[in-house]
Amino acid sequence: MLGDRFGALVLILVLASIAATTPLAAAQTLQWDELWGGAGSDEARGVAVSPDGSYVYMAGYTESFGAGGFDALLVKYSSGGSLMGERLWGGAGSDVAYGVAVSPGGSYVYIAGGTLSFGAGEYDALLTRYGTSTVP
Repeated sequence: MLGDRFGALVLILVLASIAATTPLAAAQTLQWDELWGGAGSDEARGVAVSPDGSYVYMAGYTESFGAGGFDALLVKYSSGGSLMGERLWGGAGSDVAYGVAVSPGGSYVYIAGGTLSFGAGEYDALLTRYGTSTVP
């Protein structure tokens, strides 16, 4: 019984030593972080990377800026973390983005979410497409 515990302890120590010296462990250090927002509630709900790795897109919603309530938000960063631009979508009600995707060729970025400002019912599904060149 003691031998089993000792063997398990040695295995754990060996695995921890290997994990600490692998490139994966080194790659887990923080490269950059960015904040986006204002005086109201602002939240990211999704992230996507362009196929070539040059850009990072963040989608969510903002109460700090826009037409009223919450507005759907799309923010574009360079792969190095520099803010490239943002787009808001919404009306007087609350409009939110819950997810973001980039087309395989990298020409378009899509956000999916919901809207209280437009549509046929109380809360309707939202899908928007932007050309990646139109998100500065």
